[in-house]
Amino acid sequence: MKIIQIGHYQLRRIGEARVRNEHKFHYGFIRNGHDTLHVSDRDLSAFYSPLGIRKLGNKRLNRKLIEGCERFQPDMLMIGHCDSIENKTLLEIKHLLPSVKMAYRNFDALYLPRTSERIIARQNIVDHIFVSIAGKQIEQYATAKTKISFIPNPVDRAIESMDNSQKVHFDRDLLFCGNGKPADPRFEIVQYVKQQLPRIQFDTYGAIGNPAVWGTAYEKVLAGTKMALNLNRTEGEYLSSSTRLAQLIGNGILTFVNEKNGLQLFLKDRAVFFKDQEDLVKKIQQINDDDDLRIAISSAGRVFYHEHFSSEKITQYVVESTLELPFSQDYIWHDGMTASSHNG
Repeated sequence: MKIIQIGHYQLRRIGEARVRNEHKFHYGFIRNGHDTLHVSDRDLSAFYSPLGIRKLGNKRLNRKLIEGCERFQPDMLMIGHCDSIENKTLLEIKHLLPSVKMAYRNFDALYLPRTSERIIARQNIVDHIFVSIAGKQIEQYATAKTKISFIPNPVDRAIESMDNSQKVHFDRDLLFCGNGKPADPRFEIVQYVKQQLPRIQFDTYGAIGNPAVWGTAYEKVLAGTKMALNLNRTEGEYLSSSTRLAQLIGNGILTFVNEKNGLQLFLKDRAVFFKDQEDLVKKIQQINDDDDLRIAISSAGRVFYHEHFSSEKITQYVVESTLELPFSQDYIWHDGMTASSHNG
């Protein structure tokens, strides 16, 4: 199958990429045997602009995408967070290639206003929408022409290649990475943990006055981490988490997760779930004092995540769902988490 993936590949951030979901999808498609081209929309918009200003290059980018699809003749388009690609461009591609199928992926939280706006903008244009949130809250985005499905944050064996579950020496006991406003509730939790556990080496990046780290610098931080907090800005969206979850568990780092999001449905005893900040502090201390328990949980988490949420498995699910093909394997997240078409 021939696939064109459109999304921010961060070509200009050499060695300093932030979130790498586009790379994971690209690797997954290729490992599954799909001939895949990647269109890095933001990089190309700047390239096509004489002044390097992305908005000035968008018109040419859209025209080039149409021309490229006409030449490459893809069976499917995988569309990421790329507002520069206009719906009229996608409709023109469908006119030129009537059999092409289109999927749209959005991994942002629904409590962010732009997330809902972006999803609605692709309704009735694409065939299938994929989000990293499940439950009834996503059913509102399904239409007679567009289905919507949950997919987990993918892990990739080439990117999440470390296994900290087998290490015994670390630079830090506990890690939290995350940007946001000082008033975000998760920063209150971070401060509370620091106050209650002063003897634990707890490093924070992007929070409490410390700068964020990206790319190789972030990988080095992960390599020296025993345990980490996975805290969303707002908790409670069913099965929702940032891609940080895959980065932590996929690298064998013992991960603490808020139970409000329901991720224990999958992860169970493969991560440590807490109900409030007092419960979190108690469990951090317990795991920090019991290395055998830490190794057992983090090892099981890493094995499970790589087996069930790999980039190969998730991209094949996307292909089979979008093209309405019979499933070639079991996908543990599928049953009851897909919203079919509603009356539009």
